[in-house]
Amino acid sequence: QEAEKRARIEAEEKAKRDAEKKAAAEAKAAKEQIERQEAEKRARIEAEEKAKRDAEKKAAAEAKAAQEQIQKELAEAKEQLKREEAEEKAALERELAEAKAAKEQLEKEELSQTNDLDLASELKTELANLRKQLESIKDD
Repeated sequence: QEAEKRARIEAEEKAKRDAEKKAAAEAKAAKEQIERQEAEKRARIEAEEKAKRDAEKKAAAEAKAAQEQIQKELAEAKEQLKREEAEEKAALERELAEAKAAKEQLEKEELSQTNDLDLASELKTELANLRKQLESIKDD
């Protein structure tokens, strides 16, 4: 009977130790599972943060590239405008020079005509004087 009691106590103690080992193993497994889940969560958060940083860098780079492109196009447009204005100015200056030359030519022609008229008038006057002198000589 005592042997049975001892055997029962040993069996109970063994069962208790086995239950404690099993509980410890389950606790360890649960702890490892929690640690894995936390590690996965941290990794996911880090990946999301990295993706966010990468997206922000990409957006900033695209914005910078777009700004540089706009500045380049603006500079090209300004240069084109300068060229067009210079061409227009040169064309206007040519037209002005041509107009001045035409005006000078007209003035020369008018002066020439005026001189011709003055000369013709002088010649007529001279001719009239000569006729008078001739008549005066005839009358004498």
